[in-house]
Amino acid sequence: MISSLPSRPLSIIGSIQHTPEIYSSLHNQSCSACQYSRYGQCSNVCQCPLNTYWNQGICMNQLFENQTCTQANAYRIDLNLTCAQNCNNGIYTQCIPIINNQPCQCSSLTYWNGSICVNKLIENQTCSQLDACRDDLNLTCATNCYGSFTTCVKKRISNGSSVLIGITVASYCNSSSGNTSDALHSPNGIFLSDNGTLYILDIFNNRMQMFSYVGINRIGQTLIPNLTIYTSWLYADSSTLYVVIFQSNYLLFWPSMRTIPFVSRSSTCSLTAIRSPIGIAVDRSVNNIYIVNQYCHWVTEWSRNSANATRILVGTGIAGNNNCSNHRIQLFNLTINTSNIGITVAGGNGPGVAMNQLQSPNGVWVSRIDRTIYVADTGNHRIQMWLANTTTDSKIAGNSTGQMGTNASELRNPWSVVLDRNENNLYVSDTGNHRIQKFNLH
Repeated sequence: MISSLPSRPLSIIGSIQHTPEIYSSLHNQSCSACQYSRYGQCSNVCQCPLNTYWNQGICMNQLFENQTCTQANAYRIDLNLTCAQNCNNGIYTQCIPIINNQPCQCSSLTYWNGSICVNKLIENQTCSQLDACRDDLNLTCATNCYGSFTTCVKKRISNGSSVLIGITVASYCNSSSGNTSDALHSPNGIFLSDNGTLYILDIFNNRMQMFSYVGINRIGQTLIPNLTIYTSWLYADSSTLYVVIFQSNYLLFWPSMRTIPFVSRSSTCSLTAIRSPIGIAVDRSVNNIYIVNQYCHWVTEWSRNSANATRILVGTGIAGNNNCSNHRIQLFNLTINTSNIGITVAGGNGPGVAMNQLQSPNGVWVSRIDRTIYVADTGNHRIQMWLANTTTDSKIAGNSTGQMGTNASELRNPWSVVLDRNENNLYVSDTGNHRIQKFNLH
């Protein structure tokens, strides 16, 4: 088959020249003028091609973020940009992302209230959005327990770092306990699924609660009633919840209600028993379950369907290897380390409130993104963040002196910590305040 290609300016081979002479015979002319031209496209009349704009002389390439623009249509609309204007004099400035449909840029001491730029607020004034308060005075718009904006307050600073303000996403806002579906009593173990469902061990109500759409729906559903008191830890995957029953020495699977050990629940330190279980982790890639036996001072490895543990993974059975009491977090590499020797990655300098110390830590969560370690520093009533390969921490929630408290930035005996799927928020079981707190990390 032989075909011929017409010679016309629509060919994609060659260079594009932008001169007023080219566009004078095209722009705003009838569509027949640009039918075969690369310099225009038909939209009732000849207009600039995609991703270009008319600058009153020629069609120019639309601009990217932070580039200087001088007219309204100079930006790449497909990238959700706009050409910002100074809200005071109307002069166009630069291409910026569209935020809250704000048509112009306010000055540093003003903010966009949805209609106009208004003066930013000072301390104790009522605010209704995050950027309404004076940044230069180190102010932020505080939220109440339910996440509603209230007044401009000083940002809390501890050891040079900002202290996060928590939002209560489960239970009462006044730190009181209760047994209704919207209340908790001394919650400890928590787990957040990838779909945003929060599971809570509500220990003194002897139940496990589920909160769907956490932070929006504040009414819990009881999944497991009549649990023995002193459940201690919780884990979940796509099909199973794992509940550690500290007082009765077994691990419960839900919804099958199967247990490890199957039947015999002796109080011995052996591969056929669990003694005072205080923690759990699940390796979903190989279906291994790791259980911390507090009384036996070791961690055992169990197969999901096994009647006994396959091995002692960590510990010797001798008192002294309990790292809550040693006020430290230990790292054991299961792939290359067979010597049962751990590396201290947080704490390990005795009990205390210094930046390199912990006091009776419990919950630990490790970032999948950058390996940052988040620790529920229970005895110090705070949450500590340890960056990978560092020896000192940053406090992100709680009192800098290790004192308990009940306000939105304070904690009382926090037990568990968990990050959401995108690692934007940290959830904390604030056990002594009978609530679950959410802290935004960004």
